[in-house]
Amino acid sequence: MNEKCRLCGSYQFNLHQEGIDQGELCDVHYWKVLALKGRDVVKFINEHLLELKSYEEAKKSKASDFVLDHFQVRAAETLKILEAAIDNFNSHSHTI
Repeated sequence: MNEKCRLCGSYQFNLHQEGIDQGELCDVHYWKVLALKGRDVVKFINEHLLELKSYEEAKKSKASDFVLDHFQVRAAETLKILEAAIDNFNSHSHTI
């Protein structure tokens, strides 16, 4: 556990009592950074969700095999990107 928050110099480090590794961030900055990263992940997911919806719409409209193949590849790429973003959020939630 660190003595001072690297952002504000606060000595408020109490989250270890809950088993939370807050790194070099005080209680306030840990939760603030976590909330901001969570907001960014949700925004990222919403943006990429359009790719998945486009694929679903193409399937419903009985698009050509070429178009469906294109959307299927994009959907697979999008899912990988989303999984990586969520994994990154979960594994580095207390860092900036």
